[in-house]
Amino acid sequence: MAQIVGQAFLAGTHHHPDFAIMGGRWVRAIPWAFIAPHAQQAVVNHAQSLERLAQRGGLSPREALAVIKDCVFEAGHGHRESEAEVELIGLVWGRKEHTP
Repeated sequence: MAQIVGQAFLAGTHHHPDFAIMGGRWVRAIPWAFIAPHAQQAVVNHAQSLERLAQRGGLSPREALAVIKDCVFEAGHGHRESEAEVELIGLVWGRKEHTP
């Protein structure tokens, strides 16, 4: 299912600007509107704005997940990239009750 969701998004079925996800197996981007409310956490985690991070190629699945969950990102701790990507898919596309 995750691959299908990622492919649907990559196939251009979205209508919103997107934020790049680097190194994702299934997800190459997420809706900008989903990560935007967490812009301050991006600054805390990376000392850069979302705009600057986007200019530099985006975030890895683990980094994006930490930003969206308003958690401090610690390299080498937490999810593996593949696990983070699956959770990211669930948060962004799988749960109707989540409001970014």
